[in-house]
Order: sequence, then structure tokens, then C-alpha cells
Amino acid sequence: MAHPAQMNNLTTLIKRNTSASSLVSTTTIQNPPPPAPEPLPASVEDFDELIAKEVAKYVEKSAEIGDLVGEQSKAVEKCFAAQRKFLVITTKAKKPGSSTQLFVDLVAEMQTELTNVSNIRENNRHSALSNHLSTVSEGIPGLAWVTVEGKPAKYVREMLGAAQFFGNRVITSHKETFPKHVEASSIVPARSSTSLRAKSPAPPSKSKPAHLTRKKPPKKELDGNKWYISLTLEDVEINHSVFIYRCKNTTIQIKGKINAVSLNECVKTNAIVDNLVSSIEVIKSNNFAIQIMGKAPNLQVDQCDGGTVYVSKDSLDMEIFTSKSSAININVPGAGEDWDYQECPVPEQLKTTIKGGKLETEIVEHAG
Repeated sequence: MAHPAQMNNLTTLIKRNTSASSLVSTTTIQNPPPPAPEPLPASVEDFDELIAKEVAKYVEKSAEIGDLVGEQSKAVEKCFAAQRKFLVITTKAKKPGSSTQLFVDLVAEMQTELTNVSNIRENNRHSALSNHLSTVSEGIPGLAWVTVEGKPAKYVREMLGAAQFFGNRVITSHKETFPKHVEASSIVPARSSTSLRAKSPAPPSKSKPAHLTRKKPPKKELDGNKWYISLTLEDVEINHSVFIYRCKNTTIQIKGKINAVSLNECVKTNAIVDNLVSSIEVIKSNNFAIQIMGKAPNLQVDQCDGGTVYVSKDSLDMEIFTSKSSAININVPGAGEDWDYQECPVPEQLKTTIKGGKLETEIVEHAG
């Protein structure tokens, strides 16, 4: 039989063991929970709201139209997703210089998706939905604002202006027959124009002296039996478009940078423009002349007879589209300091042959 002292020692040992086990158990249970995830920056939360509301609605309405519009909207959705990744990374770390390889790697995915959106338009220029596709492809480069040094708002406004030019075409041609097209074309530009505004209004600009703001009256004079009218537009903005309709013997000068210019059913009308975001469009106009002083990316001539276009050195990369037109000449700046314009006629005569069940067309050149 065990001695009472030994029994007391055993009882004490059991109590200590039980107490230690309880302590271990308590320690295990009361381990601190994992740290809470770091909250998103306010700018990323705003971006998420834009995607959840405006972009999602645009994709939904585009899907109702379907075809190429629906396909392009999916590519747009991927562009916004790629930009979100970029924003999350750059808001949690110091932004690398735009010339570094790290920065190039960060924007690579976004650049790929932007190119995909543009390619859908480029590969389907003759589609009945061309204006829809152009509205998006002209505006989506605005997401490249992250590569713009300084304040990118001006750059974004330029992209928005280009998109609105084609968006207005969609609205004009579909507002009575296909309201869904109008709604899909209006969603993203409407949000873009408000979400990038400064949170406080810009300080008012100082007014110019009166002698600098005085406008010259339009010129209107009778020369023999012909009236000649000259008008200068100076108070234009980058999102403005100028529509010139049924003018005759008229010269119009547009100073500053605007969205687009359109000449429709004009005769012997001259237009002098500084810079354009989108394009110059000439329709059913004869014996017209256009001089581009600065940059214009696109010229479209449709159903015209007799036209002269003077291109600046800044616009040598412009695209020119002509259809059902004759006697259209493009004057291109020559080389050297004492350069003169070189007249280049736009081809009119085409030769088409059938080969392998397909049509092949080439320009007819006259020797001599």
C-alpha cells in the first residue's frame, strides 16, 4: 500500500499536468487571427464602381446588339480589368519610370487588350456597324492615360472627342429605328466625361485685354456677279465639330483644335483648319479646297468632283479615303528648306480582273 506522502506527491503531479495541458490548450485556441486584408485605395474603389456600373451596363447593352459590337465590348471589359491590375500594383508601390522595363512589363497586358479592341474595327471597316466600332476604338486609347506624364486630363478629353464624333453618327442614324444602338453608344463616354473632372473647380482664367478679344466681322462682298463670303471661327473647343452645309463661294477659317469638320453639298468652298482630333469629311461637294495647317489624322471624300487638299508636314501620316469622286488632288510638302507643294492626284481609274473566283483590283497608270 502506498505511503500517504507519495499519494500527495502523485496528486500534485496530476494537478500540474492537468494545469499545463489546459494552458497549452488555451494558448492554441487563443492564437491571434490572421491580419485583415489591406483596404483598397479610394481611387481603386472608384474604378471598381465604374466597372460594376457603367462598363457592365455597356457590355450588357452591346450584347443585346450582338455581332461585332458584342465581341468588341468583351475586349473592352478586358482592357478595364488589365488597367485595374495596373492601378492596384502602382498604388501600393512607387510607380516606376515610364522608360524602365518594369513599367513596360506592367502595361504590356493593357496594351495587348487595347490593340485587340482597335483590330476589331480595323478588320471590319466596311461593316454596317463601322461607326459603332469606331466610337469605341477611338475612345478606348484614353485608358493609356497612365503612360502620360503630368496631367493626363487633356489627353483623355481628346480621346473622348474622337469617340463622340462617331457616337454622334450612331445616334443620328439609329435614334428613330434602333434605340438600343443609341443607348450602347452613350454609356461609356457619358461616364468618362464626368469621372475625370477635378474635385475642385479650376481657377478662373484671366480675361484678355479688349483689343485682343475684338472679333473681325465676316467678309461679305460682291465681285461682279458673285458673292464672296469669309468667316473665321476662333471660339472653338476640342469637343466641338463644325458642320458646313450648302455654302457657295465661301472661305471658312477655323483656329485652334477641334474634333471634326464636315463639308456637305458645298460649291467652291474653302476651309482652313489648324488641328483636328478626328477627321475632315467632304460629301457631295464640288470644287472645294482644304488647307490643313497642323495635324489631321483622317480625310474622307465621298461623291465629290474637283477638290484640292493641302497637307502640312505634321499630317503626312494621315489616312485618305475616297469613294465615287473625281479630280481630287492632294498637295504634299516637298523636302528641303525651300520646299514647295507636290501635287499628287488620287487615282480614279481601276482595273479589276477575276482570278481563282475572286476579284483583284489595281490602279491603272498612264505612261507618257
